[in-house]
Amino acid sequence: MDQLIAGPHTLKEERELFVYAGWLSEILAWLAHDLGDPLTGEAYAIDCFEHADQAGHDELCGWPPTRWLPLRCTPDSPPAPSPPRRAASPASRQATRWRCGCTPSAHAATRGSATGTPSKTTSIRLTVCGTPCPAAPLARPDGTDTGPLATYAMTTYTALSFIWLGDYERARHHAERAVEAHEATPIGQRSLSREAIAYLDLGIALACLGSPKEAAALGLRALASPRLVASVRARATELTTTLATRHPGTSHTAQFQAALAAAGIGGAP
Repeated sequence: MDQLIAGPHTLKEERELFVYAGWLSEILAWLAHDLGDPLTGEAYAIDCFEHADQAGHDELCGWPPTRWLPLRCTPDSPPAPSPPRRAASPASRQATRWRCGCTPSAHAATRGSATGTPSKTTSIRLTVCGTPCPAAPLARPDGTDTGPLATYAMTTYTALSFIWLGDYERARHHAERAVEAHEATPIGQRSLSREAIAYLDLGIALACLGSPKEAAALGLRALASPRLVASVRARATELTTTLATRHPGTSHTAQFQAALAAAGIGGAP
C-alpha cells in the first residue's frame, strides 16, 4: 500500500488509496487484538484514523474508536491513565468528525466530584446519530456490511462499561442485546469471537447478579466457539474469576473452571 501511495496517481486516486489504507489498518487492528497484542492493535487503529482523517473520510473516522475501546479497556492495558480514561480521549476526538448514521459514535462520560476532580467511574457508550444518513450503509472494500458490526459495538462496549461501573442490571440488559444482535445475524456472517465475548459479558453480569448457573452455562457456550482467540480467553478468565469470587465452592463455578482448564486457558483459579 505504501508503494501505491508513493507511486504515480491522480489526487482522486490518492484519496481512495488513503481510504483503502485506513480499512486495511482497521482490519489489522482487530487481528492484533484477537492475537493478544493490544499495543500493536492500538497502533493500527491510530493509523486507520490518520489515513481516514487525511482523506476527509468522516465515516471511516468513526471506526477506529471501536477498536480503541476494547484495546485500551482490557486488564493488560498500560496502567496510567486508567483504561476507561485512556479510551475517552480518542473517542471524544472521533465524535468531532462523525456526522452520519453509518457508523457508531463513541461518547465518553466522566462523573467527577463537586471540585471537578475526575472520579474512577468513567463510562463509555456508543450510539448512532439520529440524523438520517443520505448515503448507503458503509461497507468495507471487500463488500462486508458494517451495519452488524456497528450493532455489536454499540451493545457490547456499553455492557462492558456498566460492568466496570458495577451497574450489573444495566450491564445485563445491554449484554442481552449484544447476544440478540449476534444471534440475529446469519451464521455465515457472524463474528464468532465477538459472539463468544457477548456470552461472557452476559455471564459476568449474571454472576454478579447472583445467577451462577446461568453464568456458567453462558461461559460454556462461549468456550464452544471455534474462535477462542486471545481476547475471548481473557474475558473467559474474567468470568471464572468473578464466579470464584462471588460463588466459591459451587458446582457451577467448579464446572466452568474445569472447562476452562480443559480448553488450556490459563488464569483459572
